[in-house]
Amino acid sequence: MIDFLCIYPMCLDDRRRNTRIELGTDLLSSHTYPALTGNHDSSQILMQSDCVPNSTKMMPEITSSDAESVPVPCIPLKRTFDQMDAAMEEASDFTRRLSPASSIPAPVIRASGLPDIPDFLLLDSVIGADINHRKESILLSPVLAPIAEESSEDSDGEDLNLLIPESTASLAEIEFSNLKSDLLTPHSSPPAPMNPPTMSVPEVGHDRPIIAPSPTPSLPVNSLSPDNHDNNGDTSSVASTSDDSDSVFDDGQSENTSSYTASLLSDVKNYAYENGRRYHSYREGHYVLPNDEPEQDRQDLLHHVRNLVLNGRLFRAPLDNHIQRALDIGTGTGIWAIDFADSFPSAEVTGTDLSPIQPSWVPPNLRFVVDDAESQWLYSPSRPFDFIHARDLGGAIADWPRLMRQSYEHLRPGGWVELQEFEVMLKSDDDSIRLAPALCEFLERLTQASEAFHRPMNIAEGHRQRLVEAGFEDVRDEVYKVPSSVWARDPVQKEIGRYNQCSLLMAVESYSLALFTRVLGWSNNDTQVFLAGVRKDLKNPAVHTYCKLHVVYAFGARPQGACTIYTFCWSPLRHFPGPKLWALSRIPSNLSVLRGYNHLDILALHKKYGPILRLGPNELAFNTAQAFRDIYGTRPGGCFPKNRSNYIAPVNGVDHLLCAVDDATHARQKRLLAHAFSEKALRDQEGLINGYVDTLINKLRSQVRQGTSIVDIKSWMNFTTFDITGDLMFGESFDCLKDSQLHPWIKLIFNSMKALAYIGVVNQFPMLKGLLDLLLPREVKRVGQEHFDLSVQKVDRRLASNMARPDFMSAILQNGLSEEKGRYLESDRIMTRAEIHSNGFILIVAGSETSATLLSGCIFYLCKTPHVMSQLVAEIRSTFKQDTDMTFRAVEELKYMNAVIEETLRIYPPFVTSLSRLVPQGGAVVNGHFLPEDTTVACHHYASYHSESNFAIPDKFMPERWLGPDPVFENDKKDVLQPFSLGPRGCLGKHLANCEIRLILCKLLFHFDVDLRLESTNWADQKVYFLWDKPALMVTLKDRFPDAGVSGS
Repeated sequence: MIDFLCIYPMCLDDRRRNTRIELGTDLLSSHTYPALTGNHDSSQILMQSDCVPNSTKMMPEITSSDAESVPVPCIPLKRTFDQMDAAMEEASDFTRRLSPASSIPAPVIRASGLPDIPDFLLLDSVIGADINHRKESILLSPVLAPIAEESSEDSDGEDLNLLIPESTASLAEIEFSNLKSDLLTPHSSPPAPMNPPTMSVPEVGHDRPIIAPSPTPSLPVNSLSPDNHDNNGDTSSVASTSDDSDSVFDDGQSENTSSYTASLLSDVKNYAYENGRRYHSYREGHYVLPNDEPEQDRQDLLHHVRNLVLNGRLFRAPLDNHIQRALDIGTGTGIWAIDFADSFPSAEVTGTDLSPIQPSWVPPNLRFVVDDAESQWLYSPSRPFDFIHARDLGGAIADWPRLMRQSYEHLRPGGWVELQEFEVMLKSDDDSIRLAPALCEFLERLTQASEAFHRPMNIAEGHRQRLVEAGFEDVRDEVYKVPSSVWARDPVQKEIGRYNQCSLLMAVESYSLALFTRVLGWSNNDTQVFLAGVRKDLKNPAVHTYCKLHVVYAFGARPQGACTIYTFCWSPLRHFPGPKLWALSRIPSNLSVLRGYNHLDILALHKKYGPILRLGPNELAFNTAQAFRDIYGTRPGGCFPKNRSNYIAPVNGVDHLLCAVDDATHARQKRLLAHAFSEKALRDQEGLINGYVDTLINKLRSQVRQGTSIVDIKSWMNFTTFDITGDLMFGESFDCLKDSQLHPWIKLIFNSMKALAYIGVVNQFPMLKGLLDLLLPREVKRVGQEHFDLSVQKVDRRLASNMARPDFMSAILQNGLSEEKGRYLESDRIMTRAEIHSNGFILIVAGSETSATLLSGCIFYLCKTPHVMSQLVAEIRSTFKQDTDMTFRAVEELKYMNAVIEETLRIYPPFVTSLSRLVPQGGAVVNGHFLPEDTTVACHHYASYHSESNFAIPDKFMPERWLGPDPVFENDKKDVLQPFSLGPRGCLGKHLANCEIRLILCKLLFHFDVDLRLESTNWADQKVYFLWDKPALMVTLKDRFPDAGVSGS
């Protein structure tokens, strides 16, 4: 016999699932049920046995003396649609049989003596965001009242009483912590009344967060109770009006609580209406986006877009399963917070927002708080968060450094923070955005208006630097390309584009209406007319735009003790060999860098531990050919991304080729710069390069004729390569050869090498950055800015000259130039001025210093190995009768010279250490070992090339190893040698560098005999600070043609 049965119709508007399920006429997300009355013998209210965890199957015993309300728990259960339909049909039939004419919403029906009543299940929501799979599984929740024991045999089954609830308050009024406690704790006596949701009331004159109110806007004073979670001093939740020591009210204040609370609730929900849209009232005017139903729908739709882009993941930070407290800043509709709370049921999750628009029926471990994230946070430092999450805060924050600082201060050591933000500026790789002039103007005006409002929208690209400056560690910026319509060929990207286009069509008004009318002074009508054109552009199928989603996450201060235990016991890298101190901390490896001997230390460690070496808590080094291919080579799904924390950020914040993490940005820049290094460009540039090499020979001959035969050949190599690179890049020489001394800018570059190494180490310890910066000499701090400023001056002069000449700039500019302020014009054919500035800064070093280093090393080892020098000189002088015969193509045919250059690259590589990468999402196999994602991996050039496991007699200069079969070198692993790297990010200037090096070396040894001076015997014993720290290389020159000109005739 059924002793108690509850049936109610419902329309669930479940915002966390992006799906509305219509089951009735009333919008009821939850309900509170009155106490049972009448005859019911100590019945035990049970849950459906297959859908209740073992620990929660038994409900508290309910008797006639129970208090006013009993909560309805919602426990997920998977059912197919067919099963749900059958259950709902039975429920519908039975409801009509009980009360066919009843139109009372959500009735509570007490039935006694009705036999064979089925167990009713109620549809709660569709699982997840993937609507295509909603027919496979749904969430069901049991209705309160399944089976109880028969208590009376003489019940005739005709007694039917209809009870209408006296209160229509929703389940938002139930304190979920009490509910959970009651479900888990047996009761021998009736349970206490359930508390309505607590309402945190600001103390007068102070900023206080407000827990989002229930749909009933005002509550009696005695219903205001403290947060029943253990606050431990957490002042973000206001205590009750009792004499509890945590109360924010004194005795005088407590008498006015009722009126103050009612006023406060009224203020929070007294929304502002403007131009047909609804806006928040708490801290009115701080946020320009509306909070009405259309905007809530847009936010939920964008949540679905993110789910698709991130493959269903709510976050990218590598969280463990022991999250205790999480904070969602700017929670909006609460959809992310609800899903996160479902995923971490043991965590206490808090979502904050200026508007109380979140649903009432939420997981018991989640609460929503009306709060301004820009105000002083009142959360207790004794209860820090394990995870702080925020997304779509563009246009909402005026003081980002303060927000980052407060996040850092309230994050548990070892916790994570994650920011997800779309770039405002849309882009197109095929330049089709030019077909959308209204859209381009809209983006520009939106950016300008938000900046004038002092809450800029376009803030995504700066998140990484903000986190670094706040002291966070391991800052990672993942960039995802999200189509803004259905133009993509890939079916997944096409689906993403379809949803994103719908979101953008809704967003243009949400983002702009308040800004354009308040800041720009436009009328509502003018704005709507303009937005119509913007929407037309967004719908144009010929426009192939996309936006970039930045997911930036970072680590809080590391708990050293916990880190030590984790490193030894649980880290997935714990099985790899290496020194224990290096595995525990990055301090030993960074001290090695500062000492200048990191290349030798890595070599020694490889000799001791083998080809795979653990260099840090999350870092591995390899020295095999397979590892080079795995880490740097082309692979399906994209390259290993660069570890940005190991690269010094450009001064202007715009990525150049060396530090570009985004594959698309790197590929586009490389395509544009590749024109300057093509075979045609090399032929066009050959005359210019030959002219500078001839000048070098003339200047050296002049030195010898004046009786100065002893020269620092290293400096002359630098004079030549910097003059060539300066002319090719900027259209003007540095005049180093002309003046026989380094240009001040070049001196600045050499003086900055140690500073770059120091800055690189400082970036590894952001917590100590402020202290370390104080110790950094003032002249070192300004080196980077001065170097960049000089580069900008050179670039701008070349751009203004409009010269038609065969150099890098003419190749870059062959398709035009985009000014920095118009960065939405970026395409695969146009480079911005800011990008040219940034690349000019790095190409000077990459294109000149490395070539000069290789030439200097080659001359040193030739002089140290006389038989090699003799054989090379014989090859050059027997091949060419005069130096005018030396062309790029001719010198390329010198086999022994090529072997000498290869051996120099091995024994004295211009780039000494490594270019680290991160294992991509999902993990990858490197050198036969599967590694988890985000592991830092690298191959160190010097250590790999000097390893006995790769090369026979590795410390000897022996070009013979590259000339063909030789039993001494038959086991050499020559494919380990990758001085120019490989794969999509291989060195762009490899062919130009080889042509330049061959020509200079060939002409030098054709005209002069070169002998090493005694003071330079140990020249190769150098330290490394980013590049080799080279001393003077003193040699004696003997002119072969003392009475001849440059040609030697």
